[in-house]
Amino acid sequence: MTSMADSQLAQQVTSLAACWRIERPDGVTLGFTSHDQDLWIGSMWYRSRPGISPSAAVADNGFDPAEMEISGVLDMAGLSANDLDSGRWMGALVTFSIVDWQAPESGQVVLFQGGISDVARGASVNGQFRSTIIDQKQELNELKGAVCTPFCRAELGDRRCGVDLSGRNVRVTVAGSSGREIEVAENIDEPENYAFGRLRVMSGSEAGVERRIFGVSGATIALMEWWDTAVEAGDVLRLEEGCDKRLSTCSNRFANARNFSGEPFVPGTDALMRYGEL
Repeated sequence: MTSMADSQLAQQVTSLAACWRIERPDGVTLGFTSHDQDLWIGSMWYRSRPGISPSAAVADNGFDPAEMEISGVLDMAGLSANDLDSGRWMGALVTFSIVDWQAPESGQVVLFQGGISDVARGASVNGQFRSTIIDQKQELNELKGAVCTPFCRAELGDRRCGVDLSGRNVRVTVAGSSGREIEVAENIDEPENYAFGRLRVMSGSEAGVERRIFGVSGATIALMEWWDTAVEAGDVLRLEEGCDKRLSTCSNRFANARNFSGEPFVPGTDALMRYGEL
C-alpha cells in the first residue's frame, strides 16, 4: 500500500472511496465510485454509484487466479440491461481501487484487476446485476505455445495474415431476425465468402455489437450463436468476409499462401491407422 492509504487507514475516520474502472473490448470506458459525488481521477470522471458493492477478494503469492464479484443496480447512465444481454461487457477489464476523495489527484491504490467472465441480472430492466471478475493470473493457466495444426492459426486480416479487408465487406439492411438467423432486404453477392466472417451492427439499439457468422445463403445470415437481443428491421449491418483457415482457401481466394500459419502437410493421427497394400 502507498503512504496515502497507510495514513488514511491509520485514522479513526477515513476519506477513502472505492472506484471501479471498466474498459470494454470495443474501447468504451466507464468509471464508478462509491462516493456520494462524482470524482475526477486520472483524466476521467468516476460517476457516483453508491449502490455498487464488491465482494471480498483474497490475494496471495501463488499462481491460482483470484475471483471477485461486483453487484449493483442497472441504470441507463452506464450499465443497461440491453448492453449486458448483448454481451458488450464480456471480457471487459475491471480495475478496482481506492482513492482519497478529499484529494483524488494524489492517485489511486489498485487492489484488484481482472476481466469479466460472467454476468447475470434480474428480470426487470432496472433490476440488480452481478458480475464475476477473475484476476489476470488466469492468463498463466492458458496454453500460449503454438500447436501443430493443418488449419491457419492467424485471423483473417490480422498482422500475421496480412490480407487487406478494406474492400472485403458489404453493408445490408435488416428485414427481420430470430434467434440465430437474420433476414436482410437484399441478396448478398458471393455469400460463401462471408462464412466464418464477422457481423457488426452499424445502427439501431445494438450499434457496435459484433457477432460471428456461420454462413450466408441468399438473404439469410446464420450466426454462430443464439442472439437474445436481436437486431430490428431497418438496422444496418456490415458483413466482413471470413476464412475457413484452409491452405487451399488462403492460396486460391486470397493469394496469401506465403503467410499461411499452419502445417497442412504434417501427417495427422490418422496416419497411425494406415497400412500398406500387398
